[in-house]
Amino acid sequence: MPRFLSIINQLPLSMRSSDSAANFFAGGLIARTVGRYEHAALPMVDLLSGDTGVVLDAGCGADRTTIALGRALRSERIVALDRCDSDYIEGGGRALLEQNLRLAGLTGRVDIELGDLTALPFPEGRFDAAVSAHAIDHLGLQKEQGLREILRILKPGGRFLLIVWVPGWTMFAIVSVLALLFSGKGAWRRMATSAGFELCDEGMLNGNWFVVLKKPVT
Repeated sequence: MPRFLSIINQLPLSMRSSDSAANFFAGGLIARTVGRYEHAALPMVDLLSGDTGVVLDAGCGADRTTIALGRALRSERIVALDRCDSDYIEGGGRALLEQNLRLAGLTGRVDIELGDLTALPFPEGRFDAAVSAHAIDHLGLQKEQGLREILRILKPGGRFLLIVWVPGWTMFAIVSVLALLFSGKGAWRRMATSAGFELCDEGMLNGNWFVVLKKPVT
């Protein structure tokens, strides 16, 4: 990667400016294309084995994934977890989460919990399934610890849908060379198996990589 960056820096200024303009245009176009939905788009995967259950949205952010889960899983109880300590949203974001759930008509089915992904405030085996979209990939060197915590709070046989950014043309168009810093698919597979998960399914959706992981029964 340092060699790649040095080559870019040696390009004429006019060429670098033209490349940056084209990159920002492409990034904006892709961002608008994949962002035309009012809540998060989730892949069609086998997440729950039974008709009912309790699902964790780990690192719920503004509740977009929580709302998508609430609409796809009609009878399940959902726990939306986040630190709610944002310094650019009034009150850390808790009021925004509650407002979004109220507007989506999901207040009665979703519980908001405060907590850290690396030390989840739940007992072992609490959840039937879990989802995390674009949260664990922000944990830096603690990504595997986040995966271990998800494994811990799942019931045996429980499944975990993980959605992350990985290096690729779509991400490169959006964030330029920063995409090269993302963990790749192979790294995520190694971290997941090291944490104790079994891999069940994987694929791409809107330029994002998803993988379905399972907590072993024995």
